[in-house]
This record gives sequence, structure tokens and C-alpha cells, in this order.
Amino acid sequence: MSADKLHHTITGKVVAIADGDTLTVLDDAKVQHKIRLAGIDAPEKRQAFGTKAREALAAKVFGKAVRIDVIDVDRYRREGGRIYLGDRFVNMEMVRDGFAWRYVRSGKCHSQAPPSPSGAAEAPTS
Repeated sequence: MSADKLHHTITGKVVAIADGDTLTVLDDAKVQHKIRLAGIDAPEKRQAFGTKAREALAAKVFGKAVRIDVIDVDRYRREGGRIYLGDRFVNMEMVRDGFAWRYVRSGKCHSQAPPSPSGAAEAPTS
């Protein structure tokens, strides 16, 4: 995919929440887009606090109109993007609220911090 097609904006209504960092948006043309929140990672559904992370994301955006600045497509064909609800940056809200942690990717190396035993996500210290 060319860089100009890779970086684009989607606007639509959030119609499904898979987990704390993946949602589905229905755009104005009635096309569904599976979106992974770029730059963050949240526990999976079956992991500790996975349900809480999913519920937190749902409370923020489910059924609401959002804008997604798509910056990448992953190996599962999910579009990776920055999610905005008005002027709110949802990706970072999830980190700030302790339901996800910042996920930095450089080449094949990944820097991330797992949730602490208390359930709050901790930012990498490096």
C-alpha cells in the first residue's frame, strides 16, 4: 500500500468494541473498518483487567461519532489509528486512565510495560 493511501482519515460511528485497543467503525458509506488504537496496548479480553479495559473504551466511544487518523495497517489487516472524539485523544486517555500502556515500536523491537499487579498500566521507564 502506498504511503498516500496508508495515511488517511475515517469518520464514522463506533459500532463494536473488541477489546481495550480495538474497535469497529461504520463510515458514511456504510463500510466497516476494524481499527487498532495506534501507540497503545491493552490487556486482551481473557487477560487480567481485559474486561475492564474493554468496558472503559466502550464507555468513551461506543455509539459515538469519531475521527480516525489512520497511520498504519497491521498483519491482521486492521487499520492502526489515532482516535479522536471531538478534541479528545482517546488513545492517550486510555493510557492516562490506566487501562492501557504506551506501546513504542522501532523496527522489530517493542518497548512496553505490562499492567502492574494492581491493574494500573505503567509507562516504560526507558
